[in-house]
Amino acid sequence: MKTEPRMAGLADVDSLARLCAEVQAWHASNYPEVFQPHPPLDELADFFRAQLASDQVRIWVVDADGGVAAYLFARLLNRAEGLFHRARRRLMIEHIGVQAEARRQGYARALLSKAEAFAIEEGCTDIFLDTWEKKEAAQATFAAAGLAQQRRLYAKTL
Repeated sequence: MKTEPRMAGLADVDSLARLCAEVQAWHASNYPEVFQPHPPLDELADFFRAQLASDQVRIWVVDADGGVAAYLFARLLNRAEGLFHRARRRLMIEHIGVQAEARRQGYARALLSKAEAFAIEEGCTDIFLDTWEKKEAAQATFAAAGLAQQRRLYAKTL
């Protein structure tokens, strides 16, 4: 690994937007009924700017060759105890993206490790994420990082 993950800042917003657009394009090509193919970069930048302002959000990046090669966007979630569920403090990984040319270099694993360390520090009971069936390489990365499948989501396009 060339670089350890670091916390993203406002100076990273344009890089985050470009990388998110790359990930979004993959999703749109594989699931066109669900995802927009080309969200405007300025709107993606605004999205990341707003997320960075939230005290419940953490975004880490890995730099390579002078730019952001990978990012992980996570959100702290607190669930009060209720009739059906125990109280939980969780870290939800909303996005994880790695530039195509930067894959298989350990960046996603390093980001997941950073998120796990943060979750432990924050007293979280668990980390969770969801992923799409066609993301087999990502699923292997998640399993190697110790995440286990807990449930399945079924859907029917109408």
